Amino acid sequence: MDALSDVLRLVGLTGGVFMDAEFTSPWAVSGKISQEFCRPFMAPPERIVAFHYVVEGALTVLMSDGASWDLRAGDVVLLPHNDLHVFASAKDIAPVGMTDVVPPLQPSGVARIVHGGGGARTRMVCGFLGGNAQLHPLLANLPPVMTLNLATLPSGDWVAHTFGYAT
Repeated sequence: MDALSDVLRLVGLTGGVFMDAEFTSPWAVSGKISQEFCRPFMAPPERIVAFHYVVEGALTVLMSDGASWDLRAGDVVLLPHNDLHVFASAKDIAPVGMTDVVPPLQPSGVARIVHGGGGARTRMVCGFLGGNAQLHPLLANLPPVMTLNLATLPSGDWVAHTFGYAT
């Protein structure tokens, strides 16, 4: 068993990829993953960790406290506490709600969406980890936002191919 599987088992999380999204600038989408959103894949979990992988292009992640991160192709953002967040082509764009953009999810496949103004393209794959156990101290102590670039990881190519396979 690999180390990631060991950690996920330890903290009691399972999940999956639910969306392959293509955005064209200008665009901005706000949201967080709800328990009901997970229903097509699993019983509604008490704890949700959101993750997003930037396949192509660039975007900005904005949090309610004003913090922001600029991401580019190959970056993964992990939201361990599933806080409300905005993804945007620029910081000054008013976001639409995720529920206005994402169709109802089906357990039979990944939702594919296209949204935006027709400019520069950004493609991302979105997923979640969920669990019903008490939030493990490992997760409770993580910051609200974590980013990493797959190119910096020894297994980065494998992870990128796994995202590609999932969609």
